[in-house]
Amino acid sequence: MISGVFIGCSDDTDDPIPVTDLNVAVVTTAPANATDAAWDEADALELSLGDDAAYSSIANVLTDLTLKAVRTSSTLYILAEWMDNSGTENVDKNQWTYSAADGWTKSGNEDRIFFMFDAGDNGTEGADCATMCHVADGIMSTTGGGHVDVWHGKGARTFPVGTVDDKWWDENGRGSDSKTVGAYSDNIQTLADGSTVPMYSGPITDGHYIINSSTVTLVEFDTTATSGVIPGYILNEDRDGSRFDDVSADASYSGGKWTVMFSRALDTAHDDDVAFTTVADDQVQMTVAVTDNSGGSHVGAAPFYIIF
Repeated sequence: MISGVFIGCSDDTDDPIPVTDLNVAVVTTAPANATDAAWDEADALELSLGDDAAYSSIANVLTDLTLKAVRTSSTLYILAEWMDNSGTENVDKNQWTYSAADGWTKSGNEDRIFFMFDAGDNGTEGADCATMCHVADGIMSTTGGGHVDVWHGKGARTFPVGTVDDKWWDENGRGSDSKTVGAYSDNIQTLADGSTVPMYSGPITDGHYIINSSTVTLVEFDTTATSGVIPGYILNEDRDGSRFDDVSADASYSGGKWTVMFSRALDTAHDDDVAFTTVADDQVQMTVAVTDNSGGSHVGAAPFYIIF
């Protein structure tokens, strides 16, 4: 009897095996959103971004991020949740405001998240972004002889229209997947006197965005206006091309936390994207980083594997 009690206590105190990689669970029905029951099938990878200074540009700042991944027979889904350090939803990049002293000027940035995947041809560097950051040259480029696939989610410019900026890096620097029509463009025009002002003033959606489509009539900016707050970009529902069509993003912000569900075909048939159906050993090295109202200052994680 004593032995039985001892064994029972030992079982109760066993620590769970830590999750150190992103394991992809197979589901028959795709998740419809971030709260779908399909996510219960996936292990959570808990990351403390900023723990390793080699993968962050900000000292003494930590961000807790949780990742989950599931797939169907055709599509990969990744769920990312992270606490925003400032507790502010930054989605007003290059927002226009007016002052009597300076006229119309732009300010502000956006919250972002980056995923990087080894494309399988980058040698031992893989998705190790620390070795790709060449501060002295002001560029980001691979040193392993190959390229990486990059998903760049932007709080102001891509999330509001449900997409991600699909990019790649190689030894020559950063590039973008192909497009015919982009997901966003600068809301700006230059007047005869050389000053710059917004091109359009609306309609404004959710207090932050001008979203164009075939059913929307944009409102031209009144160049005599001396007040107002106007978005810095025109977002486009009618984008076209793999740069903005391959990766979808369903994003929300609540209580100081970003929640984003990403989805992409396992194989897009594009050379600049990783074909997750044919990766060696059913795994791909990857990494992740986030920014808080910045385009460059970030906290990130050391590389890990997404395992299929």
